[in-house]
Amino acid sequence: MKPKNILIGLMFFSLTNILYSQSFHEEVQTIFNFTPSELTKAEQQKIFPKLDTFFNKVISNKTEYLQPLRDELLRNDNNPYFYFDGGILLMEISNELSDLQLVADALVKTNLKDLVPKLYLQRLLELSIKGVNVIDAGLHIYSEPTFQVFIVQHSLLLNQGECLKFILPRYDSELYVKKLINIYSKTDSIAAKKSIISLLYYSRNCEADSFIKLILKNNDSKEIKKLIKSILKFEPRNKNSEKIEYQKIRSKIKTVMNRISDEVIYELNELTGKLSKNYKCGR
Repeated sequence: MKPKNILIGLMFFSLTNILYSQSFHEEVQTIFNFTPSELTKAEQQKIFPKLDTFFNKVISNKTEYLQPLRDELLRNDNNPYFYFDGGILLMEISNELSDLQLVADALVKTNLKDLVPKLYLQRLLELSIKGVNVIDAGLHIYSEPTFQVFIVQHSLLLNQGECLKFILPRYDSELYVKKLINIYSKTDSIAAKKSIISLLYYSRNCEADSFIKLILKNNDSKEIKKLIKSILKFEPRNKNSEKIEYQKIRSKIKTVMNRISDEVIYELNELTGKLSKNYKCGR
């Protein structure tokens, strides 16, 4: 084939892809034109058939739709609910780590009022277990003050921070402590502040420790100070700088945090206590 013909062929292929992606984008915009939190259950039921049709079409032609679906999740102008449902769809047709990370990143663009909190938390844990960084998607929970999860089989009611205890300890604390501090500094919610202080303590991180002590020194809220003082009561007086043991306990925590239950919290508390004895700030 002559170079000119090759160039024309490439240009045609590129133009076809652009037009196809635009067509898929228009389809996404047409199908996801609703806000679940504003609909009655009856109205939601009426939407399910067209969602099922859309899902089945993409799953049946995953080679054709994989890249357009990725592109839609990367965009910022779609319906917020699409970033949850579209992520579920991407997980149906790909298990590539880069695609799973895209699913997690897209969750930050959802409106949590439209989602079932328990399903959101379960999706975070599922992705985390698969090796995905879901820290930002997890911290997105603080965008919805009413976010809470009830685990019926354990009679467990989890607020924002308690939900994140199942997620954040799975990661190196250096990846999320600054982000927690930033959220704390911007929120006016005492409930959110209290939950963040608890998460900072569980991080067993020197920057977190310094911030907690700074709050105790400067904060006027008696409620916040009372919480910090109650937490610091559990701080070991004698600590060892055992980096190897510290890392072993960290790895154990990641292994333990693989389900949502009260037993896991008990194990986390025990392991956090052991962490407290095996790190010194400034080591």
